[in-house]
Amino acid sequence: MEEHENHDPFASWNEVVFYHRSLLADGARNEPFFKALKRTITSRSRVLDIGTGSGIWAIVAAKLGARRVTAIEGNLALVPIIRGHLKENGVDDKVELIAGKSWEIDLKDRFDIIVSETIGNQAFEESIINTMIDARKRFLARGGVLIPQVVTLMAAPCSIPPDGGSLPQMPLNFKYLTDLSRNMTYRLSDRKDFQFLAKPAELLSVDLTSIKAEPDYAGMSATWNLAELSSANAIVTWARSSLMKGIKLDTWNCPSWASVVYPFESIGSGKGKLQFELNLNNKQHHWTVKAHSGGKLISRSYSPMFGLMKLNFDSQNGSVAAAGK
Repeated sequence: MEEHENHDPFASWNEVVFYHRSLLADGARNEPFFKALKRTITSRSRVLDIGTGSGIWAIVAAKLGARRVTAIEGNLALVPIIRGHLKENGVDDKVELIAGKSWEIDLKDRFDIIVSETIGNQAFEESIINTMIDARKRFLARGGVLIPQVVTLMAAPCSIPPDGGSLPQMPLNFKYLTDLSRNMTYRLSDRKDFQFLAKPAELLSVDLTSIKAEPDYAGMSATWNLAELSSANAIVTWARSSLMKGIKLDTWNCPSWASVVYPFESIGSGKGKLQFELNLNNKQHHWTVKAHSGGKLISRSYSPMFGLMKLNFDSQNGSVAAAGK
């Protein structure tokens, strides 16, 4: 599983330990994977767990009686943790642990079941598509099963509260920073009482059992009819997955996954259509919001690069104009 780089050894270990503790504590995350493995594994199964993390699914596969289990993990900091978990669960002699990236490793045998929990906050950023394409070609036995099978990036419009002033008794303005922040995404972990303004829509859905090449993640879009356009000032994204037929996973319901928020300045008023377009490829990262209101089309675009360019320009020219204007 992907980890964030940190040059402080203590902070790095702290992050690894507590991150994976949060994964193990997330029942909404773990139950669907357990159900999929329990339904699929037999005493004849050969199981490959890619990005094993704490080792949970390799251990589960061994406990469910799989004939052979191989676990691959690219984060070397996790290797002693995985070995500890294998030993304390009594399966250290049943699971082969390999350190490295799956696409850099050669395995002699094929596997009946390949499982990978490398679904990112935005579905695809942990390379699950390329991982599964490679694993399907080189490691999956004829008639074998992939878990998950379909991964989808979801989106929905929402209303986030305006910035509150720390000194309400004084007329202070901080529009410069507010406008800059609209060019930055952020992670939403606390989704309590969070309200969508319309039903979620699919931005991109990928069938891992058949896809041939990774998409470029450009031009992903969705449109919603809103009762009041002015109430929308952000789009929130997250992942859904079909692990196998009848077993679904929705990361919106999983506290160990964060949703990603794309803020924007409210546009239009009254009833109308709101369109969102997202580009996440290597060459560009930007989002555009359009509103069809009163017979007019209003469009605004945002990108971290726009914010950085504005800061650089104002730094060089001593400007105090409102950011993004």
